[in-house]
Amino acid sequence: PGESLDLTQGEFTVRYRLPNSHDLQWVLENAGEGEGQARLLQRCIQRVTERGRDVTGQPLPESLLAALLEGMEQADPQGNMELDLTCPACAKRWQSPFDIVAYLWTELEAWGQRLLGDIHVLASAYGWTENEILAVSPWRRRHYLERVTQ
Repeated sequence: PGESLDLTQGEFTVRYRLPNSHDLQWVLENAGEGEGQARLLQRCIQRVTERGRDVTGQPLPESLLAALLEGMEQADPQGNMELDLTCPACAKRWQSPFDIVAYLWTELEAWGQRLLGDIHVLASAYGWTENEILAVSPWRRRHYLERVTQ
C-alpha cells in the first residue's frame, strides 16, 4: 500500500499514505461528482489520534485536512499537476490545477452515455439485446451504427 507518513498538527496526529492508481480507480467507481478529493483522503488516512485517543473515521477539522493535502503535495510534488495556460486573445498567462479524478470521471461518464446511445440505436434498428450488442467489437458496432444512420 505504500510508505506511511505522519502529520502532527495541534492535538492531532494523522498516519497516512500517498494515493495510488488503485485509489484513483476506486474513486472513479464509487465517488459521486464533487466527492473525489474527500473520498480519496478517506482512503489514504490510516489512523488519526487526538491527544492520543483514536478518532479514525470521525470528521476532521478543515485546517487539518488542508495540512494533510499540503503534506501529500510536499511528499509527492508530481502528484499535483498544474497546467500553464495562455489566453490566445490577450496573451494573459495563468496556472490551473489539473484534477485527474474529475477529468477521468467526466470522460467515463461521457463514454457511458455514448455507449448507452449506441445500444439504443442498434437495439431499435436490429432488435438485438444489450448483451448481444456488447458482444460485438467496438469496430463492428461503429460499422453497424454508420449503416443505421445513413
